[in-house]
Amino acid sequence: MDACTQETVSQVEAALDMIYRQHSQGYRHDYAQQWQILDVDMSGLPCGKKAALATPGSFAKQRHRRGRQLGRVWATRYQEIIVDRLCDGKTQLVTAVLPLVLATAVLPLVLAAEQTLELDAAKRPRTLIRSDAGAGSVADSNWLLFRGYHVLAKDYSTKRAAARAAQVSDWIVDPRDPQRQVGLVLAPAEDDHAGHDRRTVTRVAVRCRLSNGQWAVGRRRGDLHPATGRGADADRAGSGSGG
Repeated sequence: MDACTQETVSQVEAALDMIYRQHSQGYRHDYAQQWQILDVDMSGLPCGKKAALATPGSFAKQRHRRGRQLGRVWATRYQEIIVDRLCDGKTQLVTAVLPLVLATAVLPLVLAAEQTLELDAAKRPRTLIRSDAGAGSVADSNWLLFRGYHVLAKDYSTKRAAARAAQVSDWIVDPRDPQRQVGLVLAPAEDDHAGHDRRTVTRVAVRCRLSNGQWAVGRRRGDLHPATGRGADADRAGSGSGG
């Protein structure tokens, strides 16, 4: 492994792409029949300080640890891993999305998945990218929308989520959890969406009652219609592709 160069690593990645395309269900997905669903996430992997890429980072319930981050893109319908990238401990999803889809964190992760699945201009509008808060920045979502994908992401900024939640006038109690409520955010579209792309972005606030009686607030944003689950612009565009 020590003798590997960037060229040999690229050759191995190309070989793995070829193997995936030959044997996977995800690559043979019927985009005309239903949307492809890709989930993007990163997991912290604590390790010894001598391990490759080991750096101080953020790891669940383990402060002041060294470790690495594992970024993955899943073809959720088929429970297949499309992209698997090991990053240093400081890498977060918000900086990894582009490479995973293209090849390394959310945007890199998405670009890598895009290459493996050969997601062209016809397939991207039939693909939903779902991610956690680490890839929920306005810039990340807008990049994905510009690229033609559908998006469902948790808001990266807790401050912005709280401000938007304050604008909700009607809260609906979750029938499965009376301590959880959801509400439609009626903020102006230009506040956080891809302006020139003309894609309609729906924002839904979620709040849960804490043990101290206060509310913990989060927000989901995406271009799916909250009632139908289709692209928010689908009816206007005449298809489920949105924009």
